[in-house]
Amino acid sequence: MSQIIKKRIIPILLLVVLCFGMVPTAFAEAEITTIDTSTVTQTDVQGKPDTDITVVPNEDAGDLITDEGPDSGPVDESTSSSTDFSSTSSSEVHTPSNLEAASSSSVSSDNTVSSSSEAMRPNSSSPLSPAMTPESESVSIETNEEVKKAPAEIPVEIVRMNGASLFSTSAASAGTLSWTKHPEYQYDANLGMGSVNMQVWPTATINGQIAYCVQPENLNTHGSKPYDPIQYDQLSSTQRYAIGYAMLYGAQDAGNIPFHIATQTIIWEIVHGYMDLESFIATNKTAYNAVIGYNPAAAPYYEQILVQMRSHKEVPSFTHFFSALAPTHKVLGVPGEYKLDLENTNPNCDLKDFNFQNKNGVTFTKDKQTLHITSASPISATTLFSAYKGSIGETNSLIFWSSTDGVDQIRATADVLDPVPAYFRLSTEDVGEYSIEISKYETGTDLPLPGAEFEVRHSEKGVAGTYTTDGSGKIKATVPWQGTYIITELTPPANHLLDDEPKKEVVVSTDNKTPGVSFHNDKFAGLKIIKIDATTKAVIPGFTFNIAKKGGGQAQQMTTGADGVALLPALEPDWYVITEVSCPPNYILDSTPHTVEVKANETCEITLENYAKPSLEVTKVDADDPALKLEGATFRIAQRGSKEYQDITTGPDGIARLTGMEPDYYVVTEVTAPNGYILSDEEHTVEIVEGQVTTITLSNQKKPSLSILKIDSVTEQPLANATFEIGYKNGETIGRFTSDEGGLVRLPQIDPGLIVVTEITAPNGYIIDQQEQEILLNPGEEKTLRFENTPASPVILKKVDMEGNPLAGATFRLTKMNGELVGEYTTGRNGFVTIPELDPGWYVAVEIKAPDGYKLNNIPQKVELKAGEPAILEFENEELPHLQIYKYDSVTKKPLAGVAIRVEKLDGERIGDFKTNQAGLIAIPDLEPGAYVCYEIATVPGYQLDMTPQTVELDANGRGYVEFANVPLAGLTLQKIDSVTKAGIGGVEFFVTKLNGEEIGTYTTDSDGRIFIPNLEEQYVRVREISVPDGYKIDTAGKIVELKAGEANTVEFENHPYPYLVIYKLGYDGQPLPGVSFKIINDAGRELGTYTTNSAGRIVLTGIDEGHYVVQEVKAAEGYELDATPYDVYLQWGKTTQIKLKNKELGSLSLVKVSAENEKQVLPGASFLLYDEKDNLIGEYTTDENGEILLDHSLKAGLYTLKEIKAPDGFVLDEQTQKVEIKNGATIRLTWPNTPERGRIQIEKVSAEYNDLTKLPAGSPLPDATFEIFTPDDNEVADSITTDERGIATSRLLPLGIYGIREVSAPEYYLLNDKVIFVELKVHNDLIQLTVEDANEEIEVDVQKIGNVEAMPGDLIRYDFDGICNKSNVPLDEFYWRDILPTDAVTLQEIHTGTWNEDLEYKVLYKTNLSQDYRVLAEGLHTNVDNLIDCKTAAVGLKSGEVITEFRFEFGTVQPGFAPVTKPYIQCLVNPGLPNEYRFRNCTDVGGRHGDEWVINKDCWVTVIYATPKGKLPKTGN
Repeated sequence: MSQIIKKRIIPILLLVVLCFGMVPTAFAEAEITTIDTSTVTQTDVQGKPDTDITVVPNEDAGDLITDEGPDSGPVDESTSSSTDFSSTSSSEVHTPSNLEAASSSSVSSDNTVSSSSEAMRPNSSSPLSPAMTPESESVSIETNEEVKKAPAEIPVEIVRMNGASLFSTSAASAGTLSWTKHPEYQYDANLGMGSVNMQVWPTATINGQIAYCVQPENLNTHGSKPYDPIQYDQLSSTQRYAIGYAMLYGAQDAGNIPFHIATQTIIWEIVHGYMDLESFIATNKTAYNAVIGYNPAAAPYYEQILVQMRSHKEVPSFTHFFSALAPTHKVLGVPGEYKLDLENTNPNCDLKDFNFQNKNGVTFTKDKQTLHITSASPISATTLFSAYKGSIGETNSLIFWSSTDGVDQIRATADVLDPVPAYFRLSTEDVGEYSIEISKYETGTDLPLPGAEFEVRHSEKGVAGTYTTDGSGKIKATVPWQGTYIITELTPPANHLLDDEPKKEVVVSTDNKTPGVSFHNDKFAGLKIIKIDATTKAVIPGFTFNIAKKGGGQAQQMTTGADGVALLPALEPDWYVITEVSCPPNYILDSTPHTVEVKANETCEITLENYAKPSLEVTKVDADDPALKLEGATFRIAQRGSKEYQDITTGPDGIARLTGMEPDYYVVTEVTAPNGYILSDEEHTVEIVEGQVTTITLSNQKKPSLSILKIDSVTEQPLANATFEIGYKNGETIGRFTSDEGGLVRLPQIDPGLIVVTEITAPNGYIIDQQEQEILLNPGEEKTLRFENTPASPVILKKVDMEGNPLAGATFRLTKMNGELVGEYTTGRNGFVTIPELDPGWYVAVEIKAPDGYKLNNIPQKVELKAGEPAILEFENEELPHLQIYKYDSVTKKPLAGVAIRVEKLDGERIGDFKTNQAGLIAIPDLEPGAYVCYEIATVPGYQLDMTPQTVELDANGRGYVEFANVPLAGLTLQKIDSVTKAGIGGVEFFVTKLNGEEIGTYTTDSDGRIFIPNLEEQYVRVREISVPDGYKIDTAGKIVELKAGEANTVEFENHPYPYLVIYKLGYDGQPLPGVSFKIINDAGRELGTYTTNSAGRIVLTGIDEGHYVVQEVKAAEGYELDATPYDVYLQWGKTTQIKLKNKELGSLSLVKVSAENEKQVLPGASFLLYDEKDNLIGEYTTDENGEILLDHSLKAGLYTLKEIKAPDGFVLDEQTQKVEIKNGATIRLTWPNTPERGRIQIEKVSAEYNDLTKLPAGSPLPDATFEIFTPDDNEVADSITTDERGIATSRLLPLGIYGIREVSAPEYYLLNDKVIFVELKVHNDLIQLTVEDANEEIEVDVQKIGNVEAMPGDLIRYDFDGICNKSNVPLDEFYWRDILPTDAVTLQEIHTGTWNEDLEYKVLYKTNLSQDYRVLAEGLHTNVDNLIDCKTAAVGLKSGEVITEFRFEFGTVQPGFAPVTKPYIQCLVNPGLPNEYRFRNCTDVGGRHGDEWVINKDCWVTVIYATPKGKLPKTGN
């Protein structure tokens, strides 16, 4: 890269991610009902608000899970009828069309980037294409490694390899790097180096084009840049070209994520040196395993890309990749017309991909795989022609990487591709007339040797080609030139040495056009080691040997393979030492060295034996039937005296094995018994002997089983919904159980002992049986207890046929005599239905639906029900006319299902074809009276077809019956049936072998569950089930069957259909509750897993065995009360148990804290403790910014106590507790006021000293002083107070805090105290008392006037004014300065105002001898300007004879210390004619007002007229 524009980017972490981106139990009012699959009866459950457990037939559970094990995690389901087991919702998967899969990104206009050849673009819509991935999630990567959902964009430089811009020829261009994460694909971001670091797979794009990264960095970077990054522009050209091939044939966009994963993996393998760049074969699978190992869907694309990469440099068969090895082809013809057709036979290369350029008059035309060549002129033999696949260009993808030049930046380029050349020569001269024949033989035997590789090089013109000997050991190399050739053997044949003279020369000339040369190779000597078991003689893999020459030297290592053989084929003849260095862990190492001689041209073979370490086999059998082997028993094996142990478990054959043991004594202890068996606590000591298998057989007794039958004491009909407490006499509880539809409670596989059973809840309408029963259960026993319940005031309806047999399935409507409906009820298996708890009176019953095959009896019957007595009505039904056909096995007499029978009238009219059911029966109703012909048209496998027709006549009642028997064929019949319904099961696979293990075959049952294997010889065979349909438990036991010649050999197998457990979680309003978690525990106390209700409030489980389980809620729905009651359920094979549990909605509490002074003011920060009614602390809570504590749906119903422990800031703690009652589902709202914390400030105002005006001594109380109390932060006035006659001022109640106090108005004749005082109210009812003194007011002004002491008439004299000053300690209002002129002696000429130390605007007034009113002389004057006021008559506008008698400065209000800065002065003209020693006085005064008091000061100056000259000037001064 020659030119890069540097830019800052987000810390390099972003780049890295871009590159990557992958108990005792109780039933608490529970009701359990078991419904047999043959009938479905609606159970009316009343008075049980908390739970409702029901078992329903499998056919009602169409949306149930069928194949998920108990450890599968939370159960969820989609909104459709199918159920999803994963905890996350599924996404719909789409398969891309060819266009979608093959499309690639492009940028329009000048931003277009495309591959060099469209023909070379891989087809991503090939059969290898997987389904498209689900919709992806766009994310951005932040520097704190948090993934957010906003798309990320990062600046990136896009450049060509020469430094030019991708989109412009002038400069490098900027792009935008963005990425998308695909959560469904993950990989090891550490690429297998170090611990596994699983990350989500991302795809990156730059300006819309797919982008691949060079180096995947660890997400934990050092600083802002990754450590040890790899630079694309620092890779070798071979690596860059290889990356280009991968990008060319790899994914061109992000439409196919597995395709993208495969492409990126190959790039990383190239960058890391994990791939050979000639063969494109991975030499290190680390990256592959870390990425594709977790994404197997990418594997086919990985291979597809590599195949296309390997084929990239394939050239047509008539050309060569290197020009020096270009073959020469002779073009036949005559001058003016030469022609040649060359056929491409290379299947890995397509001729249409190559561009052939016309040259020197030679033209090329392509026709599929044929190149047509024409020339008008002769062609010299040295003329070289070339064709190219594509041209130097760029892929449609970008490659990006991080720089290391001191700044964080990302650079990207479209990777370059080298053109693929194909060279060939053409000549119209003779070609092919020169050739060299090379022969390769084995030394000593002269056997021809294939596979030897030779180079043929002309001494002047270079290499003519590389050739390999064929099966005849020959090479005929056609050469284009005469001269000397050097023939060099490059690679010898397998297991042979190079020729002693590997280079030989041969001369080609016109005299010797086809010279020959021979090479001979010595054969390598070989060594073959065979390793076998010393006891069984079986071959053993996994043994490693060191092979070294006897005299020393470098050792070679070899390991026996699966055939037990280690072969070293290429050894020099010598003596060798063989040493075993490692062996499998269950064998004893034999380190004995073995010395052998390896001779020339021979393979030395040696067989070595090893003894296996001893082993132990423990067989577990049934104590009563030792032939029954038991699976699932776990034993703990410990060396005697050692605390270390190993656990082993018996398999389907009842055997547990431990191999590789050291000889010693061992203790065998059973730690887990087989399911349904009693644990044995006996210890067994066995001796393990070297080279032997020690066997021991141990037995277990079966656990006993108990059934409880609950029946109606009148009808003996089984009763559901009776609940029993069951336990042992010693007080140990087994649990509470409820009878199913058959009236049964089944407890299989419980511990032996004396059992006590007590009925605690009778079925609705029945009187409880309070008599408890005891029963002793011994190991292996199966016993039943019978309990009866008497119905309370029942009406009992009985349905029978005409012979008195009970009929199930008849439905009746029962009403009172007034027509009021009581209900509709259906008879059970014994023909009875009981309606209990009815009021005495008359009732009417009428049949509204007859049993199948019977005529409806709709005649009503009435009955009187008397108190304390049952009322019984019996109804009879007449059977409908029908023809019944029965098919059975002629030998076993068992019914046959699936046999097809055709029924016709005597005239041949076909009634129909019918198949027998599981009972072997066909019933055809509604036939006309007459005779019918029945015959078999198809039988089941293993039986002989019996087509003998039988005629049957329907009797007067329209009924007929006929039987057919089938003779079983000789052979083996396997019958697979459902253990519950006894129906055949199709799709079950069996593996049948002879006893010696020889396979007979694998067979699958048909839809009726049958397999028939004919023509088996008399022998014993082993039959083992290997797969079953979903929903069934596989039977792994297997059976050994004796086959007798000529007989039907039938074996029946049963499969248990798995139970279903459906848990419903509801609120009391009936709404389903999602997110509720339950744990399921089996009878052995092992937790099977924790499962969570889906959006429908349901959990569906299957794949677990019949047995007793505990269901316990461990996490309630948000806002609901946890019900931790453990519920017992018994799951039965083939039945669905539903348990409906209800949760109480938690109550809510809203507490709002307000101010007692203003309830609209809410108070945050108040803390409370909440206690339950038992004074248990529930928690501590604090009011939020809205003053509220909201406990939303988080409290159980009950009485609670609230205690305030921290009041809001500024408020008084309320120490009174409050009780509040919480109700389920309700919100209790509570408002809790607090009194604000308050305090007062009290100020006493006194005089600081004796006051001349008021005559009050120091310390006297002063009324009428006003103070402001303010908050310092915002200067807001909180209160204003004024002292009373006692000099006391007290504030209102103020919130606690810091306050400032300032005097804003002082008492009359007292100076305002300008000191601000700060105080803090700290506690409630705090009172802060202050004493503030006021000094006396001092009112004083001053003025001084200086002028001439003597003057002469006509002189211009000056008066200076000094000390004009407010010497008060208070401001003065209406402050003035006045000067009164002696007009008898002087006339005012001008006033110089001076400047003053206070910035004021003032005016100057004057009076004259003609007017005593003040007139304005000047106004708007500023104190900071020394003004000159001309006072001459003309300037002022005075009249003749009018003179200014006085002037006055009016300043307004001035502050203490007001005084001139530049002294004012005036100039006056002494009037002429004044007599000598005439005296005149000029007076000035200053004054101001404070309140009602004025203060004035004045000063005067006297001047004496000197009228007679005395020879000296007049005096001036004081």
